[in-house]
Amino acid sequence: MEYQIWLNGEFVERDKANVSLLDRGFRLGDVVFDTSRTFDGKVFRLREHLERFYRSLKYVRIDPHMTIEEMELTTLNVVEQNEDLRREYQDDYMITQIVSGGVGLRGDNPTIAVVIDPLGSPRWAPSYKSGANVVISKTRSYSSQSLDPKVKHYSRLNFVLAELEATDVDPQAIPLLLDLDGNVSESIGANFFIVSQGQLIVPKTESTL
Repeated sequence: MEYQIWLNGEFVERDKANVSLLDRGFRLGDVVFDTSRTFDGKVFRLREHLERFYRSLKYVRIDPHMTIEEMELTTLNVVEQNEDLRREYQDDYMITQIVSGGVGLRGDNPTIAVVIDPLGSPRWAPSYKSGANVVISKTRSYSSQSLDPKVKHYSRLNFVLAELEATDVDPQAIPLLLDLDGNVSESIGANFFIVSQGQLIVPKTESTL
């Protein structure tokens, strides 16, 4: 039995799924996504994540030709299709909705996928107890003057560069990105906050998702 994903209206084995090299998501980064996870097979706050996903789609002007209710049902169907494997491996999933501009004339034929990835043991799991080193990267986070930081998209080369800069200093370090004004923004796949003198300090909303 193999993990199943949903791609352009069909269930396919995850490791056999294919997207065209001509897809605008691959060639231009013209693609948005959103990710949530399951707890004991139940998707956490799915509707809230999908509402954010559809805000991202509206921002980049891609019509998925699916209502939010249809996307929700498809997501739940993907989880159900993989429930036997989840029970077998006693694991949970990250589940991601992805829509790109597709191939050819933009908007006519978007690529749509709902993908699962087993959580396993995150590489940063040891830091839950021992803590982790953080390196402030030279590369900055997105500016609202170029791309709205509240949009989840796959144009993430700045995150890649930030991670390389952090691991140049410490191979185990986690990068911390600032915005163009030097304010704390976020890490890669993680929010950042500080507890100082009994107060919770978080980044400005203008700089974060």
